[in-house]
Amino acid sequence: MEIQALLNITYGWEGLNSPWRMVVVIVYLIVGLVLLVYGGDWFVDGSVWFAEKFKIPKLIIGATVVSMCTTMPEFLVSTFASIEGASFLRAGEDALAVSSVDMATGNAIGSVICNTGLILALSMLFRPMNVERKTFLVKPLMLIFSIGMFWILVIDRQFQFWDGIIMLLILVAFLVDNIIEAKQQMAKESSLGREIKETKMPVIPSQTASKEDKSQEKVNENQEKNEKKNSTAYYVFLFFIGVLAIIVGAQLLVDNGTEFATELGVSNKIIAVTIVAIGTSLPELITAIISIIKKQSDLSVGNIIGANIIDQCLILSVASFIFPSALPVYNSTMYLDLPFGLTIALAAIVPTLVSGKLKRWQGFTCLGLYISYLVLYFIYF
Repeated sequence: MEIQALLNITYGWEGLNSPWRMVVVIVYLIVGLVLLVYGGDWFVDGSVWFAEKFKIPKLIIGATVVSMCTTMPEFLVSTFASIEGASFLRAGEDALAVSSVDMATGNAIGSVICNTGLILALSMLFRPMNVERKTFLVKPLMLIFSIGMFWILVIDRQFQFWDGIIMLLILVAFLVDNIIEAKQQMAKESSLGREIKETKMPVIPSQTASKEDKSQEKVNENQEKNEKKNSTAYYVFLFFIGVLAIIVGAQLLVDNGTEFATELGVSNKIIAVTIVAIGTSLPELITAIISIIKKQSDLSVGNIIGANIIDQCLILSVASFIFPSALPVYNSTMYLDLPFGLTIALAAIVPTLVSGKLKRWQGFTCLGLYISYLVLYFIYF
């Protein structure tokens, strides 16, 4: 079944005249936006709770748990596009296979540029922040390394199975670094907690304490335990329901936004670099906006860095494993996507490593580069 036919059935577009079709599309767009806003709010609250509960820096939580969840739309789009491309190739439809594969690779790389040039730029513009260089050092450098390595691997204009293995190893190294850093931070917090307890004066229980006082203490202890259990269940539920709402909301906006633009006569090329690229990055965008509002910008920064590494390393690797031949790499990727992706990442990271701050001028620079990228894309490709 063709994708458009499947979308017609899924969203009830089939058999509707243009005015009513547009009404249905707009309703789904509103539902998707509501899910994204509320889902982002729940998701950030749950993520902050995880960081505080386990004494893990929010930058690390953002770069791992949050990033894995917010990259789901890109992962699903690229994976399904690769599967579809493989089926077209087996059926002898080479042109359709190439088109599907281009969607898979372009979505992953385009999302990296959008995440850094738009979303991280907005975070720096609206809430500049200090960063701990020791925590910030490795992850951003790994992002720059992953973009540079991908550029080297595709010099021959192909991304092959073994190239995917190399990129996957970079992702593994990134995750291992996060686990080691999280363990060190937890050990540090635990050691600090023990020192505080040891310095406190011991409380000597009164010999005249009544049985009623002791029973009241037990009641209070039980109440505290129950509150902790309820709190844990609540925030775990909040986290996962937030993830689900973000993924469903992003998918509703991408599918129905694309249909809305098509009905208005907007070209497929413009749809690809705007609605699809920005649409699949909506979870990161919503997480960034909610994080700024809740003054948790370090969570957003970690999320964007981690999401970019996952987009580069995991999504492209999975696409290369699914597609039966090497993934083709086109001029737009070699001469526009990768140069701009690397330049924007350097503009966001290098000054921060020197000064220890994410500054507002960096946000303006990254946003300007992203707008330049879109203009050049429309003109030349």
